[in-house]
Amino acid sequence: MFDKRRIAPLLLRARDFFIRIGTSLYLTKNGKTNTTAVFFYALIALLLLSNLFIFTLPSPVVPRTSIGMMNVFTLLIALVSLPRLKFKKSFFQSIYGDPIDLLVILFFLANAVSLVAAKRIEDIIPFRLLCSGVIVFFLIRVWTPDEKLKRIFIHALGIASICIASLSILQAVFPTAINRIAEDYFGGRLSYGLSLEYQRGRLLHWGSVILIFPFYYASLVLLKPFDTFKKFVYLGLGSSVLALSMIMSNFRWTFVVFVVITMLMIKLFYYYHYVSKRWLFWLGILASILLVFGLLSAKLLFGYNLLERFLLANQQRDVAESLGRTMLFDQGINVFFSSPITGAGSGNYYSLVDAFQHFTYFSIFDQFEITLVPIASHNELLTILAETGVAGFLSWLMIMYVTLKRMRLTITQWREQPLINVLTATSLAMSFGAYALYTLFENIFPQNIIYLLVIVGMSHMWFGPKKTNI
Repeated sequence: MFDKRRIAPLLLRARDFFIRIGTSLYLTKNGKTNTTAVFFYALIALLLLSNLFIFTLPSPVVPRTSIGMMNVFTLLIALVSLPRLKFKKSFFQSIYGDPIDLLVILFFLANAVSLVAAKRIEDIIPFRLLCSGVIVFFLIRVWTPDEKLKRIFIHALGIASICIASLSILQAVFPTAINRIAEDYFGGRLSYGLSLEYQRGRLLHWGSVILIFPFYYASLVLLKPFDTFKKFVYLGLGSSVLALSMIMSNFRWTFVVFVVITMLMIKLFYYYHYVSKRWLFWLGILASILLVFGLLSAKLLFGYNLLERFLLANQQRDVAESLGRTMLFDQGINVFFSSPITGAGSGNYYSLVDAFQHFTYFSIFDQFEITLVPIASHNELLTILAETGVAGFLSWLMIMYVTLKRMRLTITQWREQPLINVLTATSLAMSFGAYALYTLFENIFPQNIIYLLVIVGMSHMWFGPKKTNI
């Protein structure tokens, strides 16, 4: 039999331990559960998953896939938010108070109609992910984060960008082991074959680093001054990993977008007086060293590097392959004209385009890949136009325009805002700007729609001229 006198002290210690954990993580406040913190931790987890490639865990416990996990966190967010709604008329009336709400609803309906009108549904996953994104978009308005939660939000996404970039570096250092993990747990079209791209001489990021890396720069500003060893390690190691993963990737457009957004953030931070000329000088020295080291490493690893690609050293690889995208654009246009009003159906694009052979002649591995695979249009707006028709295309185009305009207005009013608001707004703006620039010649992944709708909601609900008090 158990001795209650011995068990009671252990239970008290366990309770105190969990209370300390909850307090340190901001999950408890004044002895009560901090539901705002629960919401934002669930939101951060959802955003991190939506920026990773789709993966499957070797576990018998469901959910085993990252898509299932995103569904769970969406449900948790909805459950936590439900008591806040209380079915007040003010919430439902506020949905129609901002044009962005109507545009999101229109975009959602365009996707739904495209599936109803389609002859068959090839892949329902993109629409499921869109549903999650729309739900979270409308629930964001009932929560107002404080400064501490905003700091956690910035640091979490900043650290995530470094972790994802680190996987690319590990793939270069330990290719056999990391490629095996990619094939076993990150296979399928949604991840586009991480090991295949390695064979072609390119390091594909294991997630959408190009969308979230601006938060790393914002987190550096929050950590200033760098008066401890840990801060210097975060600055030096993080910057090195992020830059090297971009340089060694051998993806020209990804590198260009990275450089453009980085330069814009540096210019804004200098304008905000967050960085000095002295810091810019040392950052320039570090960037030069990393550029040389990254180019040499890529040359050694793959037999070519970004410099050769920009100089068009290989006619077939650097010219013909890029010009071949015009054929991909033609395919997208043809899919659109097959059903211009309702579109071909959300998620149906890959089933309606011709498959192409993949050639791995890019690198020193020099293998011939005879597998025929359908290839994306390499223009996100064109894919949206083809899948959802005119209504979906115009609604998403207007969402981008209205959001970028709102973000620009927020940034121009930086003098009236506290530091954390300026950093959050700037990171959101640069992240969305990276998306707009990157998708001119590339496609994002279906799960990214959750992240995009969340940052659209944040930019309008947290920093707009009108806020809903519920």
